[in-house]
Amino acid sequence: MGGADAEDRVAALKATAPSNVIVEPSRPDFRQMLQHAAASVSMCGYNTALDVLQSAVPAVFVPFDDGSEVEQTLRARALAHLDGIDILAAKDLTPERLIETLRAVQNARARPRRTTGFDGAAQTVRIVEQLLGREAP
Repeated sequence: MGGADAEDRVAALKATAPSNVIVEPSRPDFRQMLQHAAASVSMCGYNTALDVLQSAVPAVFVPFDDGSEVEQTLRARALAHLDGIDILAAKDLTPERLIETLRAVQNARARPRRTTGFDGAAQTVRIVEQLLGREAP
């Protein structure tokens, strides 16, 4: 979703949000903002997952799982073993369950910021070069 559709959705959310909620469109400084958050509640897209890992913020993932979508659920499950990360399926999302899960991740042992391992494309090239018997540059 982009352009006017996204702007309309943000405007609609702002109009109905309680006074203690701030609704903003996507921000380029999202990762920096996460470092100051008490916790994150988000889907589990690739970039968001990396942002959570790099910021070390406690996180509740509510993966997008409509239809046959499984990518975000698989990613969230792979991260849920880490301290301060949990999953809440969309079908189980209630205010009470969200609060309970948020409290659990906030009370979990602190997780260190991840600063390495974010060079997936370069690592893939190295692996393929090794498999082909070539030395990576």
